[in-house]
Amino acid sequence: MIIIDMLNDFFEKDSRLNKLKKTLCKNSNDLIRFARKKKIPVIFIRQEFKPDLSDAFLFMKQKKSRLRLKAQKDAKFLKN
Repeated sequence: MIIIDMLNDFFEKDSRLNKLKKTLCKNSNDLIRFARKKKIPVIFIRQEFKPDLSDAFLFMKQKKSRLRLKAQKDAKFLKN
């Protein structure tokens, strides 16, 4: 099972998603518990970038996008 980018920044910047946060967290946690019970590997993937954006995508560098910088609160995994 692969969990991709379940990060705070997706929920704090989009009020529609924020309303679903509790349900999404519960459902995700239920699936993770099921996978672990069945000995299915659970892999969490989080993409983050250095503060100087030296390792970011070109469009991020051009727009000086600051989403998901290493150690930033927004880049941490979503928790309920």
